[in-house]
Amino acid sequence: NIPTQCVKFKNVERSPKGYQTNVLMKMNSKLGGVCHTLAQRAPPVRDSEGNVESVFQFPPQSISWFFDEPCMVVGVDVNHPDTAGGKDTMSIAAMVASMDGMLGQYCAHIATCDAQVEPVETLFNGMGALLDTFYRRNGRFPSRVLIYRDGLSESQFKSCINSEMSAFKKAAQERGIAPNAMQFCVVVCQTRHHTP
Repeated sequence: NIPTQCVKFKNVERSPKGYQTNVLMKMNSKLGGVCHTLAQRAPPVRDSEGNVESVFQFPPQSISWFFDEPCMVVGVDVNHPDTAGGKDTMSIAAMVASMDGMLGQYCAHIATCDAQVEPVETLFNGMGALLDTFYRRNGRFPSRVLIYRDGLSESQFKSCINSEMSAFKKAAQERGIAPNAMQFCVVVCQTRHHTP
């Protein structure tokens, strides 16, 4: 892959406030740089010789209580089409996961699935692909997986989370990860509209 960055000449010519900074941040991120970090809450851990021990985060960045061990933050959404499309209409399951301790590098997995059934198999495959990519980049699997799940109504919470959590855990177990070696946490996100 060759990193590229496209810009519109009229925007470069106009040069609105912050435009150059925004373009440079995109270029930095595409080249593997870090554009932002989270403040650390605890001092770095030092060994008996005073050297900073290797942790997943890059001290003094990130939030140590969560990223001292490899952690993957995942966003999941399943978009179901309108029923007007007929029986052959497919749903789209999208997942994106962090690949580093500073939450600066991400990997995405997008797949279609049958709109008439739960997308559990698609999410199982997606989680497996993201775990494999995390392993290739870091040399080990994450110890913690924090999943932000969008697109669920309250009536779907229990059944959907139970089936999806089973799929995520099964994806980990198929990679030889012991049942208690990886912690999962699912946060369901909902948007509330207060429009008349």
